[in-house]
This record gives sequence, C-alpha cells and structure tokens, in this order.
Amino acid sequence: MKRLVLLALFWINFASASPFPDTIQPNSLLHHAYRVYSQYGEEGVLDAIFQRLGIEQGFLVEFGGYDGVNMSNTRVLAERGWSGAFIEPNDNLYRLMVENFRSLPNIHCIKEYITPFENDPQGKTFDAIADAYFPNQEIDVLSIDIDGLDHLIFKNLKRKPKLIIIEGGMFWHPMMQLEVPDEVAALNVQQPIIVMNHYANDQGYQLICSTFNAFFIRNDLYHHFTAINNNPSLIWWEAMLHMKNIASYFYNVDFQIIRRFEWIQDWERKDPNITFSVP
Repeated sequence: MKRLVLLALFWINFASASPFPDTIQPNSLLHHAYRVYSQYGEEGVLDAIFQRLGIEQGFLVEFGGYDGVNMSNTRVLAERGWSGAFIEPNDNLYRLMVENFRSLPNIHCIKEYITPFENDPQGKTFDAIADAYFPNQEIDVLSIDIDGLDHLIFKNLKRKPKLIIIEGGMFWHPMMQLEVPDEVAALNVQQPIIVMNHYANDQGYQLICSTFNAFFIRNDLYHHFTAINNNPSLIWWEAMLHMKNIASYFYNVDFQIIRRFEWIQDWERKDPNITFSVP
C-alpha cells in the first residue's frame, strides 16, 4: 500500500510540474510517422512535409550515409526516383553503400569526411563538397547525422536546403537555454533543443517537428506549417512521447541512462530556465 501511495504521489508531482499535455498535438507531423529504414519514423514525416510542399521528386543529400540503407532517413526517397548524394567517410561502410546503391544510379556515393571548419586537414566542409560534386543544385532535403559536431555543421552551413533533418536536442532538458561547450556537445549529445532552434532561426529556418531528429524548414516555406505549435520545448516533449511508442527499448534503456549521466545533470543545474522535471 505504501508503495502505491508513493507511486501516486510521484505521478501527481510530475503532472503538476509539467506544463505540457500527455498527448501529441493534433496538427503534429508525428501522426504521419512510419519507418522503413529510419530509426524513428522519419519517412512518414518527410512524406507529410513534401506533400504540403507539392514536391514528388527532388534532390536529397544524407551524411553520414552509413551503408546507405540502415537507419537512413532518405533511402525511401531514393527508391522513388529522387536523385542526390550519400556521403560517408568510413572505407568499409562506403563500399557497402556503393553496393547498396548499385541499382539506384540516381544516387551519387561520395567518400568524404565532413568537418564544420574550413581549412581543416581532416576533411572538407559540406559547402566545399557541394561545390565540388553538385555545385548548382538546389537541395530539397539535407539529413545530417555524424554523431559528433552535427550542431556546428548546421551552425556554419552556407547552403540553404529547403528542409534540414539533424540529430540533436533530445538529451538535454527541454527548457535548457544554456549553450554547452562544443567538446561536451560533441559527445553525441549535441546542444539543447532551444539552442538548436536558435541556430536554425539565425540560419533562416523554423522548427516544425522532432522524431528525435529535428526537422527545420526554410523560412520562405514555413507558411505551409504555421498551424503547428513549434515551441521547441513542446516539440521536444512530443518527440519523447513519440519515442515511447515507436522506440520503446531506446526510450526505456538508452535514453534514460544518458539523461541521468551526472555530467549532463551538472550542466543542466547551471541553467535557471529549467522549471520542471523530466521523467
């Protein structure tokens, strides 16, 4: 009985501390999510976005491209006849990627290491790679996932794709406005969702959804999505509800472990904007 009382008190306290609803808003693009190759249903969200934009076929770029199949956000688009490029620096993965796109010659497989910094001997910026391989091509969707300095690539990007999908924002408290040092963010935890949203706004983009990967639409196309409440903290919250449903193992194990890392919570305690608990 005592355990039931304590459990009830926990949920009462949590509910009173949370300013967000326990369901995903009706206009959220998450209602369209489904997955074929992606991790969290990104294909369905992409379908809903491009339907609103009236784009049936376009130009895609994805990096890290991995093997061109597993955990890919845009592979389905390539199979529908989209053209574009997959970029991967790892030798073995690149060879697999080439093989996996052998039947899709509309996709250019590129072996390059992408860095946020110009004149970096380790690699090239995305813009330098674009200049070399597809210089005059407008990009309809750019998917960024390198498990490291994704946020700096986004922050320094000169190309302006219509839509950017980028991993980031989920491992920090959804009301955290503190920008953590790059060496911390680079541990595959990125920046808080509010900070990522600031980068996007500075680049001329608006947040419209997150599946765990955040979707940012270019300002001139945002009028198609104004019915969506794009408060970044709410978008974070809905992504968490979505992950509980679509990736329960990740949410219940990996996500919870990372969220409770002491060094993450130490940084969060430095931010006075944090006003409610995260389960």
